[in-house]
Amino acid sequence: MRWNIKRNATFMLAMLSIFIAAGFLSYLNILTSFFIADDFGQINRVVTHGPWAFFLKPCGWVFYRPLYFVSLYADYMLWGLNPVGYHTVNIILHAFNAFLVFWLALLLTEEISSAGEYGYCIALASGFFFLVLPSHTEAVTWISCRGDVLATFFALSSFVSYLYFRRLHLIGYYMISLMLFTCALFTKESTVVFPLFIFFYELYRLFSGGRDVVNVTARLSSGLPYALILFLYFIARYSALGAVIGGYGRERHVPHDIVRIAGNIVVFSARALFPPMRALKAIFAIVCIVWIWLCYKSRKNRALMLLSLFLLSSFLLFLLPVIGLSINYAKDTQGERFVYLPSVFIVVFVVFMFYYALRKRVMIFLSFGLCIAASCAILLWKTNGNWNKAGIISKNIVYSLNKVPQANTIFIISLPDTINGAYIFRNGILSAFDLFVGRDYFKRIYVLSLCDISNENDGIVITSNGDYYYVGLISKNGNFKKINRYYCSRISTMRFVFNKPKAREVAPVIFYASGKVGMRIVE
Repeated sequence: MRWNIKRNATFMLAMLSIFIAAGFLSYLNILTSFFIADDFGQINRVVTHGPWAFFLKPCGWVFYRPLYFVSLYADYMLWGLNPVGYHTVNIILHAFNAFLVFWLALLLTEEISSAGEYGYCIALASGFFFLVLPSHTEAVTWISCRGDVLATFFALSSFVSYLYFRRLHLIGYYMISLMLFTCALFTKESTVVFPLFIFFYELYRLFSGGRDVVNVTARLSSGLPYALILFLYFIARYSALGAVIGGYGRERHVPHDIVRIAGNIVVFSARALFPPMRALKAIFAIVCIVWIWLCYKSRKNRALMLLSLFLLSSFLLFLLPVIGLSINYAKDTQGERFVYLPSVFIVVFVVFMFYYALRKRVMIFLSFGLCIAASCAILLWKTNGNWNKAGIISKNIVYSLNKVPQANTIFIISLPDTINGAYIFRNGILSAFDLFVGRDYFKRIYVLSLCDISNENDGIVITSNGDYYYVGLISKNGNFKKINRYYCSRISTMRFVFNKPKAREVAPVIFYASGKVGMRIVE
């Protein structure tokens, strides 16, 4: 099967339209969701500094992602503070990525002659599986994760261009690939392994094709320009950050604990395919047994085995930049953005393996695929419901702040941090004031605690006794954290005491409880 983009341009445009429509249907329940957590801070940065400052100086930030901030600035210019526009861009980018997964799988079927006419089935299954995968909610739904989705778009586009360069031997595709790789680097640092990925692909092609010395030299040297771009990127990064690593620090980005790395490989691999659940490790063990069985079934198909090895190696390779970070595998969606780009290769691998296990029973393969896709879509919709609730809570709090009397000092007793793992405010409250209220409205803002909740109606109990406020949670599923110890005492995860300051002026005390914002006055 030879794919000719010129001859099939109409078909490709139709497929892209289908992926975009399916993407909006899958994420329709978060389209109007309000800004949350880091969204306020990121947008406030581009409003304050403009789009280009982040290339030279990331304005006190520890990450170097200038094109990500350029995309946010473009959103702000187009949509202002209307979150619908921001979500629309994220969903369209995700749909483009699913389309690129489809395209990539279609091109890879050329590597296996036995794919035949069913190459389209494999490619469609890969693309739609990626589109509705429940582990993508954080990356797509949270506006602040635009970097993951946009970097994946640039990386996949770069690789598809490279594949066309290899097939058509046109230098223009190679130059486009290099340009897109540069864009990927300046969007998010997780794409630094891309030159090694190109090397992996060339090794795979050499083992599956000819191995003459001239061919080996020409193929392996094609990755050198990518390495040169990476070197120049590190120079720019060091000039802006004053460090090569940056981010969360060398200890987390370059871990040395082998046991932790091995454990993270298992957890990240499982979460790339499955939603959070307590039995996830056991389920992943079963999947590994099935995979071993599939390898045994396809042991005589050398091309399939080589392709499977390439896909699995690519998945592990793109895990390297995030392997020292953490992802929640049992409870919620926190951290699952780290598996967005690596999941491309595990998705294609799974589809390829199951197709070749069931290739003589194509109807079973299609029926099984439809059942999996439907299950993923239901889980995706349910998980996005938490993010929608987070947006509703965030919006209620932000717009309630306009009703608070102006004062020099304001105390916020309890600010919701997450709801079932979906972020609500975290460190975003001060930037939310800047964007929607105005920092001058309150000169001093003190957040006394953050609170994880499991339901938007979770409440707190506040009783006053002279110079103290006793604050406690009603629901046992929540907990207080990041409590301000200067103003608070008798601290536990379920309660604390707020020591009212001896103020010379009226100071509003704000709290969130049972879906509403309440206010008291400290005098």
